[in-house]
Amino acid sequence: MAQIERIKESPEHVFPLGSFSKFVVASVPLLNTDRIELEHFITQLLASLPSSRQINELVTFGPIEVIERAQQDIGMAVSALNYKGIDVSSQFPQLIDALLTLSRVTGLPPRDCKYAYSYVNAKGAATRSFTNEEEELALIRYDQDFAREFSIVISGINRLLQSADWENKPHLAIVAQ
Repeated sequence: MAQIERIKESPEHVFPLGSFSKFVVASVPLLNTDRIELEHFITQLLASLPSSRQINELVTFGPIEVIERAQQDIGMAVSALNYKGIDVSSQFPQLIDALLTLSRVTGLPPRDCKYAYSYVNAKGAATRSFTNEEEELALIRYDQDFAREFSIVISGINRLLQSADWENKPHLAIVAQ
């Protein structure tokens, strides 16, 4: 979970796709809780879509953590549109193309996933959320805390396994298996 700590909180890292990323953070919770009209959402989406050049530059020059966050933003927009019954693949093929391009680089499924949604989600005002309800935000914080604590445990186990004298401590060999 070192990636959590490596993600910088500068605007280009928090909002890797600029106005599109900011749009996703602000508007997806509104759409999913019926506080914004679908037509208005689509109009704003079209006005802020990332270009294929922007995606290619990100894939070529961006740190993996930033590419993951961009994939998260596109995945959340696609999920929100799917939730509202929009056939994204026919109406917004550029979103699907961008999602697939980013997915090939990150190795993550070409959609928003639990890893991006909670473990490496931004903190504070840049948190990616589907509803922005307190229960959802609490789940995201819980997952982030779990990931951080679990990584400490795994790190400790790895240090123990690397430093173990297997011949003089055979009981540790059982743990390693």
